[in-house]
Amino acid sequence: MNIAAAKMNLLCWLWCAALVSAILPARATVYDFSLGDAGSRTLRLNVPDSVTLVRGIVVYCNWSNGDVRAMATDPELVAFAQSMGFAVLATSHWTNFEYGYTPSEYSGWVYGLQQLAALSGHPEIVRAPWIPFGVSNGGQMSYGLNVWAPEKVIAMALNKAAIINDPLPASAALHTPGVLVAGELDATYGAGVHLVFVNNRPRGALWAWAEEQGIAHDTADSYELILPFMAEMYAARYPADASPQTDAVNLTPVNEADGWLTDPDSYKTGLAVIAPYSTYAKDKSVAGWLPNRRLAYIFRAFASYNKATPTATVSTGTGPVDWGTTITYTIGQPVAPWTSIDFFEGDMQLKRVTFASGDSLSASL
Repeated sequence: MNIAAAKMNLLCWLWCAALVSAILPARATVYDFSLGDAGSRTLRLNVPDSVTLVRGIVVYCNWSNGDVRAMATDPELVAFAQSMGFAVLATSHWTNFEYGYTPSEYSGWVYGLQQLAALSGHPEIVRAPWIPFGVSNGGQMSYGLNVWAPEKVIAMALNKAAIINDPLPASAALHTPGVLVAGELDATYGAGVHLVFVNNRPRGALWAWAEEQGIAHDTADSYELILPFMAEMYAARYPADASPQTDAVNLTPVNEADGWLTDPDSYKTGLAVIAPYSTYAKDKSVAGWLPNRRLAYIFRAFASYNKATPTATVSTGTGPVDWGTTITYTIGQPVAPWTSIDFFEGDMQLKRVTFASGDSLSASL
């Protein structure tokens, strides 16, 4: 297979890895709590009726001076939470949990969760672990919560911003799996995100860094990497027999040597280099760390530059779909000569199309 064909594979990985949530009709109860502080910090909790015990919380974090409380009832986010037995928490006007507030912003966060636990009748909320993510300041919140309480964070994502509360966090925070996403054209924050990775990966941080091609300070396609990453880390780290009903959930640690590595300098020259930890030939201490083969394939699809075609469509459109719906991915003609195209869902091959066969450039899932 030539280079063009290899890059064609990359594009297929990218679109097949996109999160498509199945939405079920469901009722939920929404609770709001405001700290009543000068910063107008507010929390909105959505506990779907199907979630009788809140096993954890998907936290959608706000951008700078932003209000994203509407995301507490976003259908795809709610479906993602329901699949794990989680509630959704969305925020307004929080910052990056920097040290120095009196009282600290983090203490206000803890107090807010305590009040929502009482309002909702779900006392387990104060013991439930978190999946926090967002963009800009939302990424800084994800990172900051992990600095304060790594024992509660299943995975973190520093996305498109680097004004953080601790550039060299303690060892426990480094051991939380994480992805750090910069924008190629983000002159304000791109270099800062990279520096967080460079300074902490040799210290043992279980993190990978990616730079999204052609993107400035924007969400863009970052959730196509972040949400699968969070889902995989939930499956790997949340013990099957654990429950926050009476005690804190002891998240399962991940073993660095069980993961995959990526060459952090390879993404602009073709397919980003990935390999199992045991066979990676270069310096492991500076390579990006990924938890498994599936995430390594998805990361490669997301991080590699110069996709082979700029167009792709999904038969169901961009909105949520019902359970049992067949989804067809169709891509445009490559911009360079090619011999074969492989469609993947994560690391699972769905279909191969050869140039000679003349088959349609699509695959169904």
